[in-house]
Amino acid sequence: MIADAKAANRPVYAWTANEDKAFDWCIRQGLDGVITDDPRKFIAYRKAFQVGNEVPRWELGTLLNYLKINLFAM
Repeated sequence: MIADAKAANRPVYAWTANEDKAFDWCIRQGLDGVITDDPRKFIAYRKAFQVGNEVPRWELGTLLNYLKINLFAM
């Protein structure tokens, strides 16, 4: 879905990402923006991500939730 939106030159935003895991996913997906309740936390996370500091990897539960959401969306 993200690739299709980007191919159509449509911006893709995440709504209410507030956890580090969600920030990580949004950054890795190359989203155009993130709506969050804590912009300073996201900015700090994004800067650390760009600098090349260790970024948390996806845990099994996060990956399964991602797959579940996409399966339901289909």
